[in-house]
Amino acid sequence: MRKSCAIPFTLFFLVIFPSLASADLVIPVLSVSPLSQAVGYQSSHLSFAVYNTGSGTLNWSAEVQQDINWVHIDSGAAGSGSGSIQLSVDAYNGTAPRSCSLTVSSQGAMGSPKTLTITQYGLNSPVLTASSRYIHTSGSGGNASLTIFNSGYGRIEWQAAVTEGSDWIQLSSSNGTNTGELTCTVLPTNTTDKRSGIIEVTGKAYADNGDPVEIIQSSMNIEMAQDGSTYTLVVSPTSLPITQQGQKAKFEVSFNTTDPIPFYNWSAEVISGKDWLSISSSPSGIGAGSFECSATANTGVSSRVGTVQVTSAGAAKSPQTITIQQAGSGQYDIIGADPGLIHVMLSKTKTVQLAVNNSNQHGDQPLHEWLLSEAMKSNTLSPVYVITPLGVVDSAYIIDHLSQYTYPFFDASGITGLGLWKMADLGLDAEDMFIYAYAYQKTNGQIVIDNIVSIHVTE
Repeated sequence: MRKSCAIPFTLFFLVIFPSLASADLVIPVLSVSPLSQAVGYQSSHLSFAVYNTGSGTLNWSAEVQQDINWVHIDSGAAGSGSGSIQLSVDAYNGTAPRSCSLTVSSQGAMGSPKTLTITQYGLNSPVLTASSRYIHTSGSGGNASLTIFNSGYGRIEWQAAVTEGSDWIQLSSSNGTNTGELTCTVLPTNTTDKRSGIIEVTGKAYADNGDPVEIIQSSMNIEMAQDGSTYTLVVSPTSLPITQQGQKAKFEVSFNTTDPIPFYNWSAEVISGKDWLSISSSPSGIGAGSFECSATANTGVSSRVGTVQVTSAGAAKSPQTITIQQAGSGQYDIIGADPGLIHVMLSKTKTVQLAVNNSNQHGDQPLHEWLLSEAMKSNTLSPVYVITPLGVVDSAYIIDHLSQYTYPFFDASGITGLGLWKMADLGLDAEDMFIYAYAYQKTNGQIVIDNIVSIHVTE
């Protein structure tokens, strides 16, 4: 007998049409929370959350079971995207439970339709109930609240606890008797991913004479959902070696976002190295900006490390830590701190502190400033590169747009540290050459290449 093929249809489709395998499939997925709720004999208001856990547009509608006249949709009979269905339940004078179904549909969506159940209990049943079982917040967080109540007989004493997401969900009001507010604070996220949590509410019921009685729905979960951040904190650079001499360093802060006006708050703070490292400009800002750090001279032999933390509440990748390493007074030779033309012989394996003198020896007012580099390896001369915060660029390709590729980290002291290096780390060997220079443009448009460092590499 011939065996049937077990390859799922979707896989077969992708095999036949491989060009579609990498395409973004736009499929909405209908999700509703919760799928069932219980309520007591008293007239009550309930809520069901509707949301799209897929992609594309989710249009949905809700309808109460046709033969039921004691459940009514107050709002949310139809909607698009995320929303809620608000229901009212009439009072009930019976003793046996009764049930009603609610159908939520979305044409073309996976998971549709959803059938929800509402069960109403009779006169002698205490029922732990919540005005909403789903809380949704943006990535920036905020405060949220809902009502916990006894929709039935007797007295219910209830309490709440965060069982999932306790690192970002904080309860400020978490217990009560019969009717009370459950309030919480949702902290800002620092990722673009969505996250979810759970608040569990438990209760105990007592008759009017104080005797314990059986409770309906003694435990229920409140689902928490938070969107990911829509903007990402960017700090440049995040690591900076500096020379032994006291100097300033500039750091750029920006945001990756589709928001045309990214007015997001940020602040910077020295975390370690406070005895020698400080923020010498405004430590905070709104939107793209910058700040400066000042380091005093290191009189010790060993290098030292300080850290600065940049924070933007609600931003992905926040906080970010900047590491600043300052060379010691006797640990490494410093090359390039003096103005003019410098030529040195240097072993390829020796670690040195490279610096560039960006002081202006001619009394000019620089319009733009650049850091240039060039190398000769195996008697082959490399292009002249322009060093930028985003990497090195061949000057030949940007000669008409040089003003867009300036080096923003020159120190106001006139000496800028470039870090600890070995020529071998740059791929250079004996008899090779490494050259770098400070260049600037005068107000008349003339470009001056100044303070050139030439390193002849030896064994």
